[in-house]
Amino acid sequence: MFFGPSILFGYFTNSQEHPLSKTLLLYTSENLLVVYLIAILITLIILAVSFVISLRIYLNKDL
Repeated sequence: MFFGPSILFGYFTNSQEHPLSKTLLLYTSENLLVVYLIAILITLIILAVSFVISLRIYLNKDL
């Protein structure tokens, strides 16, 4: 999980001659927390849905 930003920052800091890379570096450093929170939220939703489905299958087997 922590390899992504380091590779991203290394890639963008090595190509500092492009002005686009500086704006991308600013954009990623500011919104990295938001991206991580969205990724964690999506992971939790997927885990909750799979847990509910497996719980329903388990309860149906008992009944």
